[in-house]
Amino acid sequence: MRQIIQLMDGQDPQALGIWRSKQGLYQQACRRQSKTHTAEWPALLYRCDQAIKGLIRQPAWELLLQAALELAGKRLFAMR
Repeated sequence: MRQIIQLMDGQDPQALGIWRSKQGLYQQACRRQSKTHTAEWPALLYRCDQAIKGLIRQPAWELLLQAALELAGKRLFAMR
């Protein structure tokens, strides 16, 4: 998710360590997203990290599912 955000900001895929054979997949993922949705991703990733570490009570698998669906261009819940 962080690499897609960086690609959308105009960074070079090879500089990010994305293999040449996978760059097309990343570009497709970028086209499925909008800047407004990707702006919410860092907060979601932070909540995933907190849940994995047991710092919040929400099950980590729920947040990881939400992150995977966001990445696929589908929204599970409306973010506040």
